[in-house]
Amino acid sequence: DSVGKCIKMLKVPVVMVRTHGAFLRDPLYNGLQTRKTKVTAEVRYLLSPDEIKTMSPDELNPVLREAFSYDHFREQKEQNIRVDEPFRADHLNRVLYKCPHCGTEGKTEGKGERLTCRACGKEYVLTEYGEMRAVEGETEFPHIPDWYRWERECVRDEIEGGEYSLTLPVDIYMMVDTNAVYKVGEGTLTHDTDGFT
Repeated sequence: DSVGKCIKMLKVPVVMVRTHGAFLRDPLYNGLQTRKTKVTAEVRYLLSPDEIKTMSPDELNPVLREAFSYDHFREQKEQNIRVDEPFRADHLNRVLYKCPHCGTEGKTEGKGERLTCRACGKEYVLTEYGEMRAVEGETEFPHIPDWYRWERECVRDEIEGGEYSLTLPVDIYMMVDTNAVYKVGEGTLTHDTDGFT
């Protein structure tokens, strides 16, 4: 919401460059395994300084929100973009970490074309067109962003109910100069209603 205010202060044109296919080529969860997909870019002139002058930040923000909202998986399906690499679900558990079948967290494993819950055994296939399909039984969330949205709602419910807590082993790094970030040890990170420890 602060971007609208920033644009008002800068008084410059707003141009947006959106890539199509970059996420499909190298999704953030996939461990830097690139896929063979076409990547293009689209440049749009969103707002002129004159338009910005006549709009309040509260009027600018919806324009920006609309321009910056996207759904890579929906675009893949609508554009019929086929991703047939055999590793397309590798590390998908980084995003889909909670099983919608049994509710267990942290036991999903993305490997090859499949996402498997190690707690209940339910398996899903990531299709060549970016949809999830249960190997057996109901597919709770065929659209990956819906599954992710459900996970966020679960976390929100835990926070509101005072039940949220996350504890993870972590590597600890420090920046001591401008040359690099140095690993200095290991620890445990806890995030709960009291904040980070």
